[in-house]
Amino acid sequence: MTPPDAVHWFGTDQLGRDVLSRIVVGSRDILLAAPLATLAGVTAGSIIGLVLGYFEGLVDAIGVRLLDTLMAFPFIVLVTMTLVAIGPSNLTVILVIGIAYAPLVARTVRAAVREQQERDYVSAARVGGEGPLAIIFLEILPNVREAILIELVTRLTTHSFRSRR
Repeated sequence: MTPPDAVHWFGTDQLGRDVLSRIVVGSRDILLAAPLATLAGVTAGSIIGLVLGYFEGLVDAIGVRLLDTLMAFPFIVLVTMTLVAIGPSNLTVILVIGIAYAPLVARTVRAAVREQQERDYVSAARVGGEGPLAIIFLEILPNVREAILIELVTRLTTHSFRSRR
């Protein structure tokens, strides 16, 4: 129970162990899981949103209904059911949180893509003979990256906050 000093920045506990080193070791799973889950969810959601936003008609209608179905489940119920079915591990938690947040990101990216699709540069790319994948990833993606970055930062802070509770 020594107070903080130059050697033990946070002091020591009742058994003389360094508190800072115990905090670092205890938080490493959270510090690893939150960014990886965020990256997984934003990557999957961005790809889904880009595809659904670009392709209209049946692809968009079915995709949006599937996203709505996933979003209808409460987050904690979806995560708990999946963890019970698959089994608990750090990788499972990362994948489940990524999958749970992918629909939210996909809806945002889809809306941004739909807005960009009305622009002249997309029409020019079509007339120029570019294929759908080239238009999606080379023309539209750079113009919706701000929406994706906002989702990335928002989801990262959400994961970090939820992990501490």
